Amino acid sequence: MDDDKKKTEEELEKLLKAIEKLEEDSKNQNKKKRKRRSFIAIEFGGVFHHNRSINFIFSFILNLAIAYTVIEVFSFATYDDFLYIVLFILAYSILEYILRLYLYLKHFKWIIKSFGTLFYFVYILIFYFLDYYVFVNVIEFDQAVLLMAFITLFTVIRYFISMFLRRRLR
Repeated sequence: MDDDKKKTEEELEKLLKAIEKLEEDSKNQNKKKRKRRSFIAIEFGGVFHHNRSINFIFSFILNLAIAYTVIEVFSFATYDDFLYIVLFILAYSILEYILRLYLYLKHFKWIIKSFGTLFYFVYILIFYFLDYYVFVNVIEFDQAVLLMAFITLFTVIRYFISMFLRRRLR
């Protein structure tokens, strides 16, 4: 009888250890799944940092660097002073942030259905509004085609750089 009890206890201990191991494996798999989900959400949301202020400042600096480089390299526009470029991109960044937040909160299914193309049209509207109504005779794109080319290059370059930075920051 004592041998049977010992064998039974040993088997029970083995089973308990196996159950504990399965529970730990399950927890580890759940953690991995959570990390993957948050990674997709972060990538989709275009967030560099969880603090909104830091994220906005980082986006503004990135926008300024890319816009200035594209304008200078391709001579898409003429401007009076670098300060006007800074103000132009600051206004653009603020409007983009507000409209992007609005679209995410109110019209998320449109974003999904358009595969993000909706944002490109929003960028066109913002730049057009700023160029033709706010910064009149201060920053001038020589032709409407150059404005479209600038927006396209700006958007594509910003997308690739931001994807690269997000992956490197993690």
